Amino acid sequence: MYAQNPGIEWFQKSGKECLKFTFKGRLTEQMAITAIKKWQEAFKSKAGKKIVLVWDCMEMEGYDPAARDQWQNALKAMRDQFDIVWLITNSGLIKIGASIMSGFISFKLNIVSSMSEIIL
Repeated sequence: MYAQNPGIEWFQKSGKECLKFTFKGRLTEQMAITAIKKWQEAFKSKAGKKIVLVWDCMEMEGYDPAARDQWQNALKAMRDQFDIVWLITNSGLIKIGASIMSGFISFKLNIVSSMSEIIL
């Protein structure tokens, strides 16, 4: 079992602050709740800045509906704190799910198949 799912880490690209989530396996509701708490804490340290979110889902196998609901609620609550979401995946299902979320919550979503394709 992956120690922390998703893994969360800061990095900079082109002078912009980025928060990367690395998903492995299946995301459960409890994993989502734990990650969201860490996400909220991370955003507190960057108050007033627009953050770039990166969701690395290359090793994600899926998610529970309750996990998706938790994630959507967090996105809504923190919408004014992030600039764009970059989704890294080859999964059609994950692409569709993220696209639907971006439509409901109205955030910019770019879908790529590797970190090297992210352009800021």
